[in-house]
Amino acid sequence: MPTATQRTAENLSRLPRNDDFLIPRTAFPLPMQYMGSKQRIAGWILDEIAAAFPATETLVDLMSGSGSIANEAAARGLAIWANDIQPYSHRVLAAAFEVPRGELPEIIEWFESGGAQAILLDGPRSSLREALLVEQEFVAAQSSGDFDWQKYAEFCAAESGSHHEATGRFDLFSAYYPNTYFGIGQCLEIDAIQEMAAKLSPAGAQMVIGALISSLTFVASTTTHLAQYLKPGSEKTARNLVLRRSMNIEREVLSRLRALTRYPRPSFARTLNLGFQDALDTIDAAPKTTVVYADPPYFKEHYSRYYHVLDTVALYDYPSLTFNDRLNQVTVGRYREGRIVSAFGLRSKVEGAFRELFEMSMAKGYEVALSYANTSLLSAERITTIAEAVGFTVELKSIDLRHSGQGQAKAKSDVTEYLFLLSHA
Repeated sequence: MPTATQRTAENLSRLPRNDDFLIPRTAFPLPMQYMGSKQRIAGWILDEIAAAFPATETLVDLMSGSGSIANEAAARGLAIWANDIQPYSHRVLAAAFEVPRGELPEIIEWFESGGAQAILLDGPRSSLREALLVEQEFVAAQSSGDFDWQKYAEFCAAESGSHHEATGRFDLFSAYYPNTYFGIGQCLEIDAIQEMAAKLSPAGAQMVIGALISSLTFVASTTTHLAQYLKPGSEKTARNLVLRRSMNIEREVLSRLRALTRYPRPSFARTLNLGFQDALDTIDAAPKTTVVYADPPYFKEHYSRYYHVLDTVALYDYPSLTFNDRLNQVTVGRYREGRIVSAFGLRSKVEGAFRELFEMSMAKGYEVALSYANTSLLSAERITTIAEAVGFTVELKSIDLRHSGQGQAKAKSDVTEYLFLLSHA
């Protein structure tokens, strides 16, 4: 009997070579640090889909997230529909797969010339001029060895912004989030980039905001998600935060826009920002040659809590923040009100959500591939029973993985990832 490690190595060794693809393999230009990403096993998933459904011409990536499965499918020459209910995800998907890139050279030129820095302190953002200078002094002190971490902690507490002070004139992050998820200079950069994007066409803005969202997942003052931000409670953490907050967002965005110029657009791609029911109603693809790939939330913790800040980047709507009545202040994570809650993450609704997904796919004549895990709300046996009751024949594949502890080394765990392949009987 092979060990879990041997099984994983065997499965991953089956990834196609570069010359197996119809489109030259190119790294996805807008990567995200993303909880639950299937990037590591995207090749295995597409291999299994191809083996089970060899007539496949179109892949519907119904809950696309970071786009890793849609990217793999596009590289193999499949037509793709990439949908996600979260606005931030749709921004990234549309920028990578769908929108025309005619404006990209001029946009890149603006960033290369330091356009964001030139307007950093324009308008109401000028109120943070002094705080920005203090932050830059802490950055210099950290490099020179003359760093007082306790003074930095006091500075962060004193200059953490107030959403009530936002004017609505491209100062959302400068007012809501300084010294929380991002440094002061970084918040100013985000607002300046948003101001620039607002002057572009919808396609141009989509590319800029998609690149911005991708960048922020790597520079945020967090662990590996944005449920809460790190605080400078020790010298080590304070120094790490200063280094993280000295990262230049404009430069990060520029690198992603350059990568976008090298990324081939799929021959056919459509992106949607809908719940799965509305997406399936909207999608117009041929039966029998279309596979719906679904990667629903596995747990009761909703993705909107972990990526609420990215939705605020995508929507840029000066949201109301949730309030903690006990502390008589906004919640520590500064969550936006009205965050999306998935039925797949609710124990009382998860079975009904799966049944509806299977029934709608069956009615449209689509095959289904479903990712899930042995640690999830429903067992593999229960999902199989629901699918068979709808009329599908079910084949179950699995692969063993080591999952991240989301910044906590002790929380890392071995997980069996399932791939359910549902074919018409």
